[in-house]
Amino acid sequence: MEQLRKTGRLLREKAITIANRHNASQIDEARIFEFDGLVIEAYFPNRDTQGGLVSQVRVTKSYWPMQFGLRVGASAQKVREILGEPDEQDVERLKYCGDTACGVFLLRNGRVMKAIFDSPVD
Repeated sequence: MEQLRKTGRLLREKAITIANRHNASQIDEARIFEFDGLVIEAYFPNRDTQGGLVSQVRVTKSYWPMQFGLRVGASAQKVREILGEPDEQDVERLKYCGDTACGVFLLRNGRVMKAIFDSPVD
């Protein structure tokens, strides 16, 4: 958890407890870390804040680089050149999925305005 806090200037942090769906006697914790232009959601099984799992990342500002040199503001064409054809698409969205996670690039005027990366935690 400390590593997530060091990502940048932390604006807000929110924590909630959740009953573990596989073990009723275990209480887990979900935390949302908000930075300017970046939100990270993490899940901490058994409230173990030393070993969390990132479940979602949302990027809305260009100064947060993404893998392969992608950034908010990149053209949809640039995303396609780097990642190939998306698994799903429409005028405002390009969606790429792997075995356990998906990335969605939300577009405005043919440019990335927001990127959301989901890796569901079970």
